[in-house]
Amino acid sequence: MDIRETNVCREDGLWELGDIDPELALCIEPAYVSFHCIRESNVRYGDSVLVIGLGALGLLAVRMAAQSGVDRLFAADPLPSRRRWALANGAEAAFDPTEVDVGLEAHRLTGGPGVDVAIELSGAYPALNAALRSVRVGGAVCSAGFYQGEAHGVWLGREWHHNRLTMVVPHGCGWGHPPRDYPLWDERRAEDAIVSLMRQGKLTAPGLITPVVPLDEGPEVFRMIREEPDRVIKYAVRF
Repeated sequence: MDIRETNVCREDGLWELGDIDPELALCIEPAYVSFHCIRESNVRYGDSVLVIGLGALGLLAVRMAAQSGVDRLFAADPLPSRRRWALANGAEAAFDPTEVDVGLEAHRLTGGPGVDVAIELSGAYPALNAALRSVRVGGAVCSAGFYQGEAHGVWLGREWHHNRLTMVVPHGCGWGHPPRDYPLWDERRAEDAIVSLMRQGKLTAPGLITPVVPLDEGPEVFRMIREEPDRVIKYAVRF
């Protein structure tokens, strides 16, 4: 393949911004993964849901779950700014996993059973184990993080086995496979739906793109990611 072809955007991959705020439009790509986390883990009206890992993907999953009519919605992440965003956009409680046992909190706040669906988006094995421990009997864990190395700290003989859990790896990771409900849904339909929801003002992400910096301040953003991660969620460069 001519390497220049990799830099060409297909016409069917372009949308006119119209009334969509440019910063919100930057969320279309991460929203694609969050969209399939909600759909393929079968989040339903009245369910209880926990989202673990509040980067852009996790925060958009919180927003979408809230719009799906869930009854109870919780979130977990070590960074305070991300927990605050989740609370402002639909979560009723947000846990710091360095201070509390997320699994126990999920069971406590649901009166014992645990949540129907836990969506894990951090890609950390301890977070995946927390998701397994948070879910009720017969519930589902959406494993959307990309895990590396051996799965130290993941126990499949405890809640996983006895609660007969279902684990789902959602579409949206860029490997070319179709979504589970193909051909009713394909990549183009999902993207069109996300853009349409944004145009209608139904899918919003106020303040999620932060910081927005000029090009010459790009190195400072990388310093913040390393040293002050609480100041960065998903950054943008303004030309």
